Amino acid sequence: SRLLEGLRGKPEGELIQTVVLRSMSQARYEPRSSGHFGLALAHYSHFTSPIRRYPDLLAHRALKWLARHGAPRGFVYTPDHMQQLGEHCSRTERRADEAVWEVEERLKCKYLQDHVGEEFEVRIASIAPFGLFVRIPELAVDGLVHVTALPRDYYHRDGSGSELTGETTGRRYRLTEMLRVRLNHVDPEERKIDFVPVEQPEKPGQTEAQVPAARRRRRRRG
Repeated sequence: SRLLEGLRGKPEGELIQTVVLRSMSQARYEPRSSGHFGLALAHYSHFTSPIRRYPDLLAHRALKWLARHGAPRGFVYTPDHMQQLGEHCSRTERRADEAVWEVEERLKCKYLQDHVGEEFEVRIASIAPFGLFVRIPELAVDGLVHVTALPRDYYHRDGSGSELTGETTGRRYRLTEMLRVRLNHVDPEERKIDFVPVEQPEKPGQTEAQVPAARRRRRRRG
């Protein structure tokens, strides 16, 4: 919490917050009380209105039984039943989340189809041996800059996964760095968005942000 609070308002804050959230285990429904890490609670039960999720309905049924009878004895669901229902509900919730994500990604691709050829300022969100995953911050759209679109070189990702460096030129691409790119290709069916860099460092080991502003302006005019 202190880490995320310290990043509030900083340009890389959203990216780091996303990485932190993804590093945590996904919640799952189960009858055992294992607390809540984020809320620092030893005992926790997730439930809202029973019309929203089946796990909520199960929790309401259990609370209603305890309110009436004062003990779990005789409750219609055994611990084994609740375990099985929790596993089933966890699976279906994951499947629903994946469906929502897929629809969102397709809609983003549909939107960007009308913007092929346009330039964007993107932030490097993650680095893979085969390229840079980048994000358009104001649109929350992610895409790929493949290594074949970078200046010709043999690129290595460092051990921390935070930097991609050209073996010959020394060009470096760092996590959270801003990069100017052009939208090159969009495939809604495959949910793929490809970018190509517009400007590149001119000196070995120099990032685009380090290229003098006057030189960048001359390149743009040229």
